Amino acid sequence: MKESEDLNKAGSRRRFLQSAAAGGAWVALQTNGVAAEAAVAKMQPVSSHLPAERTLGKEFIYHASVFTKIDPALIQYAESLRFDTGLKEVRGLAVDKEDRIYVAGDQAIRVYSSAGKQLGEFDLKETVNCVSCGPGGLLYVGLKERVAVLDQDGKIVARWEGLGDKAVITSISASRDVVFVADAGQRQVWRFDAAGKKTGEIVRRDPAQKTAMFDVPSPFFEVALDGGLLWVVNPGQHRIEAYTLGGQAVSFWGVSSNAIGGFCGCCNPIHFVLLPDGRFITSEKGLPRVKIYSGKGELEAVVAGPEAFPELTANPRPPNICLALAVDSYGRVLVADAATHAVKIFTRFQEQGRVFGKA
Repeated sequence: MKESEDLNKAGSRRRFLQSAAAGGAWVALQTNGVAAEAAVAKMQPVSSHLPAERTLGKEFIYHASVFTKIDPALIQYAESLRFDTGLKEVRGLAVDKEDRIYVAGDQAIRVYSSAGKQLGEFDLKETVNCVSCGPGGLLYVGLKERVAVLDQDGKIVARWEGLGDKAVITSISASRDVVFVADAGQRQVWRFDAAGKKTGEIVRRDPAQKTAMFDVPSPFFEVALDGGLLWVVNPGQHRIEAYTLGGQAVSFWGVSSNAIGGFCGCCNPIHFVLLPDGRFITSEKGLPRVKIYSGKGELEAVVAGPEAFPELTANPRPPNICLALAVDSYGRVLVADAATHAVKIFTRFQEQGRVFGKA
């Protein structure tokens, strides 16, 4: 994808700004072009017991196999089901309250039962980047530079204003009153009201450089609402950050490390979902891993390690990288594996063999 290439080319330039980001940032919510809040946000890290190892030296860059080995005691899930989507490029994943599974890819949304049986397909006639389930049974679909809203039958009920040619929408999170849209192309988060009117944006800026400091070297940029907080991945900084709905930075967690408790490479995690109890599930590229963290950012368990994604492990730079995540009402973890064009479902060890949902 051209937008992916543009982001990768710009990545090296942005990494020069990381030191400025570590020192502090302006965080503001711009409302209809006017700053509603502007303050130097002193983001406080959430407490964590993770080690603070840094990335290893150059001599280890091409010898990452040692890090693919995971303590078996940490692994608490196993793959219990997979189904092929038939899509050429899988980019997004969501599960609704009825445990229907929505897979975004190519120019469509494909719908599946909790057992992996295809129930339908919604043709969008243009590239689909992501999908999110919202209140009232609505689906929010990220096209390249705008949001489309679909009803449960796949009918487009709204197409929102575009965000410009540079936009690359990669994630959407909606409540009844507000919708946040992550734009990896312009490296910022847009806020809309429920009717689709753009009401603001969350911008982290370096006070000296006036440069956006969401560090997004590749087209992976995720958001998720949790009550009064918006969680945003800052992938180039290897952390997940919390903001008020007004744009004020609150806290963050995450550490750059090759160790299992941290996030390595240029930009991880690439996807995350929030569990109802406030914990996080994350996925990473490079070393493909799916992990569970406490609400304080402490590693609790591993859902899947590199051995669960042999195609990605053998070729860490495939044409399309995606390990989009979702969780159903049974607590199963769903992973969209773009390398195999399949959805893989992981279940806790103690629930292996249990029959879930409808065929």
